[in-house]
Amino acid sequence: MSDKSDALERAVMELIEARTALEAAPGARARAAVDRAFARLAALAAPRIRYFARIYGLADFFEDAEQAAAIALYRAAERFDPSRARFTTYVNWQ
Repeated sequence: MSDKSDALERAVMELIEARTALEAAPGARARAAVDRAFARLAALAAPRIRYFARIYGLADFFEDAEQAAAIALYRAAERFDPSRARFTTYVNWQ
């Protein structure tokens, strides 16, 4: 696939690892690591979010669309199973 898709795959795996570490040893540093991993994932997904906002005519409501997309991105990361499909498939469906 493309470099962008591969970068999304790596970022979601980092998020999953950070969440697993948070569950194993809760704490402020672990929460911060999850937040950083999600921020990186969101930054990588931003062009895709802008694309969908334009395609579906949500340019006037971009901030709302961006928040809804962040929720969808988090849900996609929760449901992601690398043995079944690539992460971009989960993101597009959400």
